Amino acid sequence: NRKNGSNKQISTKMKYMNTYNIATVVVTYNRKAMLCDCLQAIACQTFKPKAVYIIDNASSDKTREHLVVNGYVSEDSNIVYINDIKFIYVQLAENTGGAGGFYTGMKIANEEGEYDAVWVMDDDGQPHADCLHYLASHLDKYDYISPTVLSIENRKSLSFPYNGHMLEFDDFAVNSINNIVEGYACPMNGILYSKRLLSTVGYPIPNLFIWGDEQNMHLRCINAGFPPITDLRAIHYHPISKDVYETSLGGRKIVFVPQLWKGYCQYRNTIYNYHNTMSFRQLLNYYIIHMYYFVCKIHSLKWIWCFNKAFISGFKKEPDCGYKTYMK
Repeated sequence: NRKNGSNKQISTKMKYMNTYNIATVVVTYNRKAMLCDCLQAIACQTFKPKAVYIIDNASSDKTREHLVVNGYVSEDSNIVYINDIKFIYVQLAENTGGAGGFYTGMKIANEEGEYDAVWVMDDDGQPHADCLHYLASHLDKYDYISPTVLSIENRKSLSFPYNGHMLEFDDFAVNSINNIVEGYACPMNGILYSKRLLSTVGYPIPNLFIWGDEQNMHLRCINAGFPPITDLRAIHYHPISKDVYETSLGGRKIVFVPQLWKGYCQYRNTIYNYHNTMSFRQLLNYYIIHMYYFVCKIHSLKWIWCFNKAFISGFKKEPDCGYKTYMK
């Protein structure tokens, strides 16, 4: 009798899950091969989304043509049906970055009004076949639901740090209770956001562009009363984090990227996201260790200028488009 009762609960849960209408948003830019791998993984889900919005950030690598060859777009229409999933291709007029792409896709999906949740990911992610099944099973209780994001290169380790450390899956799992790690998520990497959350929190801020836009969304969700959970059983594969750290004053580490426009976004977005919660001393330390690196380590006037502009910009109420200056 006890076993039969358990089966009845599972059956009821699955019946309830099947009432959910979920839209997927995939943002892409010049990674057509990875994009098709991602779309194939979505099409093969055991619990299928109703629609997939492919947001193309004005790719220059003939992404649409590649999607036509692989069946995700037709020659004369941007809408096709595969495995009872509606695939919608949306080509933007310019590259709006991850932030702008997710803003557009999440806004379209959420405001169409027929979806209970939106599942978001970059084109280089590959959800396991059961990923959405496990994520959707929490929608009756949670609004901000994350998969466990594992390295696509080494499928036994995390792709992003947990509390500052890159962990093996088994070491990460010890933090879970009933397959759930509370308070942790990898924003925009296979995240399932409920309609209730999006209607309250809104969407990513387009001008954040990249490098910190996902953290901004994460912080806004938490501040609005939507703490995340991560399900150990919902697996999403993603290339391992490639952040480059350089040594600055006193052996302290800073994130450094070779492109000025990416650096502008990284430093501006960090200040934008955290200046209200950082003390004056923390802000001063952040400024000093970065300036020390640019002045004393690489002796670069262009980086000194870029960093100072980004640092000041981070205090603005609304983020500017200063990064575009360095993209010419």
